[in-house]
Amino acid sequence: MTVVIPSHVPVISQLKVASAQSMLDVDFAAVDDGGDLGDLPYVWFTIRCGGGEPTVGVVKGKRTGGNVRASIPRPAAGACDLQLRASDAQKIDSNTLTTRVP
Repeated sequence: MTVVIPSHVPVISQLKVASAQSMLDVDFAAVDDGGDLGDLPYVWFTIRCGGGEPTVGVVKGKRTGGNVRASIPRPAAGACDLQLRASDAQKIDSNTLTTRVP
């Protein structure tokens, strides 16, 4: 088994939900010292609305400057708990951000 110890990891922060309709439009700051986050990074998410089972998935984000925007499908109406992280081109994951969406 091969174990990879990355020399750097992407760091994300300042998660904001711009729109919370059937799709959650999110925006967050992203810094990657390796410079390989790319223009369309993968944004991995887990979302749980109400008391239902969590939905896990991935979407492509769009990087503009130091921010990434992504649209995440909302599985149900009502308050949701959202966790997300981003991956760089080397498939190294960032830290995880969490927020509650009304």
